[in-house]
Amino acid sequence: RGGVASAVRKFGVSALSINKWLQAAEPGAVSKSAGRPRGRPPGRPKSNTASNTAKTLKQLAHLDGQITKHETGLISLRKEFKRLKKLL
Repeated sequence: RGGVASAVRKFGVSALSINKWLQAAEPGAVSKSAGRPRGRPPGRPKSNTASNTAKTLKQLAHLDGQITKHETGLISLRKEFKRLKKLL
């Protein structure tokens, strides 16, 4: 274990120098970023075009409108339910 900080203590060079050396390392050398490449997190679907995004946003807006409509209907039904319950 170790890293840049321990290399600084061990060899007495600056952290900047060590980072530059690591960046200039030849391909195939073990580096800090070995593993999954940067970018899109795993499991997230690709979105190749802007039209996919626009289509998704349109669907979200439509669903939001439907949810609002149904919630408004539920409010009126709950009021009616409470009114009838008071009559008992």
